[in-house]
Amino acid sequence: MSLERARVNCERCYVIASKITRTKLDKSDPDEDPYVASDQLYAARNEAMKALEDSQRDCRALVSELGVKLEQTESGVATAALRACGRCTYHSPKIVNVIDGTEGEER
Repeated sequence: MSLERARVNCERCYVIASKITRTKLDKSDPDEDPYVASDQLYAARNEAMKALEDSQRDCRALVSELGVKLEQTESGVATAALRACGRCTYHSPKIVNVIDGTEGEER
């Protein structure tokens, strides 16, 4: 469930980043406030990262409580997605790409 939350917030972040780029390029819309969009962007990115951290915590709980091997959990995906989010340049939804196994492909 945490990976799905991360996916949704990553998509949200990507859409907001695209909107900010369009607003900066097209200054003709006086109703668009880039600062509000920036706050929304950072909120979405923060929520995506929190969801990935929750996923990692859930994976560790499975390991310690049930004796499940870490490799059998989504820990690797969550870790890779967190790293991708940290180096995201907003050109594609990086977390979504990692979860879908398409990291490195342009969207």
